[in-house]
Amino acid sequence: VLQGYGDEAGAPLVSDAGVRRISFTGSVPTARRIARAAAANLVPTSFELGGKSPLLVFADADLDLAATRLLVEDSVRDAFLERFLNRASALVQGDPR
Repeated sequence: VLQGYGDEAGAPLVSDAGVRRISFTGSVPTARRIARAAAANLVPTSFELGGKSPLLVFADADLDLAATRLLVEDSVRDAFLERFLNRASALVQGDPR
């Protein structure tokens, strides 16, 4: 994990030939700069881009399709929570590489 300003910390790191993998969470414009720098050394990259806006789950929602960062209406809380926990418990974490 590297924290710092892009020009001082990030740019030298992502363009270094010794870096074997890059994972970035942030904006699309910054990811484009990272992708260009990483491409020169053929470094694999993964990006988590954009905002994490909450998903509003109302009583008339398809509870099987609801996703991350949730604000759930109280009247469907229990039904949603049951489905959410069942699906979450079935997830298998893969190798991020």
